[in-house]
Amino acid sequence: MSSSSAGAREFRWGIMGSGLISSDFVHALGHVPGARVTAVAARSLSKAKEFAAKHSIPAAFGSYEDLSRAADVDIVYVGTIHPAHFECAKTAITHGKSVLCEKPMCMTATEAAALVKLAKAHNVFLMEGMWTRFFPAVVSALDLVREGKIGDVVEVISDFGFASKVSESSRLYNLDMGGGGLLDIGIYVIASAAFVWGCEPVDVRAVGWREPTGADSCGVLALKYGTEADGGPPRIASLTYSMRTLTKERTIYQGTRGKITLRPSHCP
Repeated sequence: MSSSSAGAREFRWGIMGSGLISSDFVHALGHVPGARVTAVAARSLSKAKEFAAKHSIPAAFGSYEDLSRAADVDIVYVGTIHPAHFECAKTAITHGKSVLCEKPMCMTATEAAALVKLAKAHNVFLMEGMWTRFFPAVVSALDLVREGKIGDVVEVISDFGFASKVSESSRLYNLDMGGGGLLDIGIYVIASAAFVWGCEPVDVRAVGWREPTGADSCGVLALKYGTEADGGPPRIASLTYSMRTLTKERTIYQGTRGKITLRPSHCP
């Protein structure tokens, strides 16, 4: 971290991954005061150099280790394919870099817990890149919920779906690339319930559809938060995701005195 000529705090970003999502993130950083991208790394130096030239980034590396060692990088954005998230974030944290890791943070809860432990040990910032949480519409909706404007939230209904072609060459359906609807888009509908209740469900029921590639393409989840013995109102979530069809994509917070509807669910 350094200071700009105007005295504002400046954070120097390193980008891991040279795909579309990393490109979108770099474009977004261009609108953030104090953010400056100083380096990019990819699985090959040629891809890193191509990305650097496209976005006017001064340094390009052919390994994530080299980027993590760079002295002019304060925080790393991990935008690689899902299975690489853990090792990339681990490498950056080990070298004292803060990390913003694209969702899902890891492929398993065990990996995620290990990253949290490591970040605490190195005293660095670590966060999953769940952008939905920061949209003004979502922030306002959750403020209204906390203020009791719709009473007690008793049900969350959320869906997210788009139509795609099943192909093992597609990242969405290739298990070796972290494919599968639950990790790619199901995470959004699950987050919609987590935002409002802030705890883990006590009961989970789910059905899904597995494609020939082995990846799940769609699913329906019913989650229960708390129990009748708690003495509070019901807390139930009805969630749907699909990579095979376009859905209405709405999140509805149903309260005892009203409701709030957000759409589209993942980026209202």
